[in-house]
Amino acid sequence: MGRIKSVHKVIENLEVKEAYAPCVSHFEEIKQNGHGIWDMMWDSFKFGYLQGMKAAKAERRRAV
Repeated sequence: MGRIKSVHKVIENLEVKEAYAPCVSHFEEIKQNGHGIWDMMWDSFKFGYLQGMKAAKAERRRAV
C-alpha cells in the first residue's frame, strides 16, 4: 500500500458493502468494553480489519 496523505479522504471515498457494515450494537459493545478513546479506536480498527478478512475469504471462495 502506498503512502496515505489524508486518512479522512480515504475514509470519505470508501464504500463498504452492506454485509460488512457495522451495526450500532457493535460500536456500543466497543464503547462499553473500551478503556479510553485510544482503546476504542484501536478496537474499531481491529473489528474493521476482521470484517475485511472475512470479505477477502468470501471473495476467494467465490473465485474457486
